[in-house]
Amino acid sequence: MKYLTILIFLIAAMHGYADVRGTVIDAADGSPVAGATVRSFSADSVFIAGSATDIDGIFSIAGDPAAICRVSISCMGYAPLTIMTNGTHDIGTLMLHQSDTELATLTVTGETRLQDATTETILLNDSIRKSFGNAAMMMGSLPGFKVDWISENISIGNDKDVPVIVNGREMGLQYAKSLNPKRIKSIEIQRYPPGQYSDYPILINIVLYENFTGWDVSGGVTGTLSLRNRHTNSEKVMIDATLSTKLWSTFMSASYQRKQAYDASSYYRNIQDVIIEETTPANFHNPNDSRFASDCHFSVGADRKFGERHTVSVQTWLDRDHLKSRSLYDMLDGAAISNGNRYSSVNSITGLFYQGDLTDRLYLRASASYNYYDIDEDRLFTEGISASDSKIFGRKDNVYASADATYSFSDKWEATVGYNYSWRKYRSEEQGADRLFTSEESRNKLDATVAFSPARNFNLRAGGSILGISDRQEAERTSHTSFLPRLQAYWRPFRLGRITAVYLNEILYPNLDQLSTASWQISNHLFQTGNPDLRSQIMHYANVKFTLADCVSLEYMWRKSNNDIVDWYEILDSDYVRKSYINCDYLHQYLGVSLDKSLGAGLNLNFTGNYQWYKRWTGAWANNGRTWYGDLTLTWALGRAHTMLLAEYFIRHDREPLPQGIRYNQQETLALGCFKNLLKGRLTLSAMLLIPVQAIDKQTYTKIDIPGFRSETRGDDRVNSFIAQINVRFNLGKGKVSKSSNSYVTDSEK
Repeated sequence: MKYLTILIFLIAAMHGYADVRGTVIDAADGSPVAGATVRSFSADSVFIAGSATDIDGIFSIAGDPAAICRVSISCMGYAPLTIMTNGTHDIGTLMLHQSDTELATLTVTGETRLQDATTETILLNDSIRKSFGNAAMMMGSLPGFKVDWISENISIGNDKDVPVIVNGREMGLQYAKSLNPKRIKSIEIQRYPPGQYSDYPILINIVLYENFTGWDVSGGVTGTLSLRNRHTNSEKVMIDATLSTKLWSTFMSASYQRKQAYDASSYYRNIQDVIIEETTPANFHNPNDSRFASDCHFSVGADRKFGERHTVSVQTWLDRDHLKSRSLYDMLDGAAISNGNRYSSVNSITGLFYQGDLTDRLYLRASASYNYYDIDEDRLFTEGISASDSKIFGRKDNVYASADATYSFSDKWEATVGYNYSWRKYRSEEQGADRLFTSEESRNKLDATVAFSPARNFNLRAGGSILGISDRQEAERTSHTSFLPRLQAYWRPFRLGRITAVYLNEILYPNLDQLSTASWQISNHLFQTGNPDLRSQIMHYANVKFTLADCVSLEYMWRKSNNDIVDWYEILDSDYVRKSYINCDYLHQYLGVSLDKSLGAGLNLNFTGNYQWYKRWTGAWANNGRTWYGDLTLTWALGRAHTMLLAEYFIRHDREPLPQGIRYNQQETLALGCFKNLLKGRLTLSAMLLIPVQAIDKQTYTKIDIPGFRSETRGDDRVNSFIAQINVRFNLGKGKVSKSSNSYVTDSEK
């Protein structure tokens, strides 16, 4: 009898503190509305509790149903809704109707975000989708994101030009940024994700609706013109197209870009206090460095669905680049010197991809690709009638394969296992010289990660990689194995604060130019060559980030490497100096802060700033350096006019340490811009004006000081500080998606 009394008491207590539950959907198509704010009130309008809908539109408010009289629901892009509950425990399905809210609200209001140790998922609604013509500009309206209106490159806090993938794989950056927002289901920010992209510090994954059917065509033109130096300009034309049926999706992307740019530079070199080379000072009114570049891009691919669980894709990329540059120097002794470079390359990639759910708990992703890369380079040095010509032919063949599987044991436990294999072969030949450099390398990498989520506010991922490398350079073969641990954590100790932390190792490899034994002349007494003995860089990386109220973030980063690759100078004899590369020790740290805040009335403030300090050293050579920068952007959205105005000030001041010297760079930009939506978002116009400012010195330099050799190379960044830019885009398409069958998936299903 005693236990029965206790049981009755517990049931009564639980009933007395039961929750009020319900589901919120879009009245237009029945899709769940995620991220809606739900508040409960008593009969005398006293606030009781609040909550938010989850990814399936479901909410639960703690409290006694008898004490709750009404519930109010609000969400960006929808008309608010208030209903009377009258003590009901389950108030059923509630429908929100889309409002006429325009661009002003969309650009300053945050969306609900779901986060774990590696992935931050941003939930979208149709009001966001219909207000922008492409994926890049839509993401630029989300809190924490920043998009360049001309190039459409995306930044997130301290991370600039973040790479973008689609449905977990690369589909071309231009194509990804041009996607019709109506196709997009959600946006994911991934930091060192498990599996194929575990080496990426950060990337954006665009998740598409699974059953969107229809066609889209997107095109655009961008242009840049220097108002201070009439020669600097660039133009780009591009087009992207997609056709999707129930089983097939085909897509293509093409672009052509031409650039013409001018800079000003000068140098001073002293060898043994005997040989002195000095040019006339750099003059930004009369640039002496010219660059002409063009590149063509084309990609085409297709996805084929097999049932509801499996997709097989094939895609081919082709890039053709040309570059021609020339530097003219008037020496103080009256001589005239010229450095010329002509460069062309062909880069093609063909890949086969698979992704699918083998069971309700097991997700598999696999890919295989072949990359062919060919270069033809001609470097010419002339002084008067004498000349030195170095023609270099290079080729790279790369085979890559990967597979990773994710299995969800339960809502709390998940494991990912992946395998990556790559084989690449370099070949570099210098015409007219007996120099043939070959390098062959194979890598086998096994990844394993376990995720533990005991509660919604905490997630821990731990694991690592075993990397085996076997390489051959010329006749020498080496092999070694490394263990790369990984630890990532997410914790939300209170509602307005969250902490993310990561520790891992990443490997950076020397490129062909750094390894090749080919050499070329820079001046009468200085030539450059690669170093085939360079070792791969293993970087130890740790990062901690604290975010408050989803708008302010504080971040600390620490990186250390024993094999950083930097420039290295050595005196060969009394007349010649060789410039090459060397491995050295490297330490890099920074403290950063970022802010993304709505100020009301369509105004939004975005700020990112940090202070960084470095050290590079090897043997008896050591130097310290630092960087500081700030990026302040204010946007004003005029919703009814379908217009946004922008003012941005960016400043960066670098003193980068080199083992034998220091490199000073800076960047300072004041930009004013305007973004205009026309024809219901089918046509967009963006214009930017970069205005000259000079709060810091625009003279850049690199100084090298070793016994017997001193060098100082200078530039003047005022050449291209007054620039006008324009971007014109059109978007055509017709398609739809049955959203009721596309509810958001949970993290364990991805």
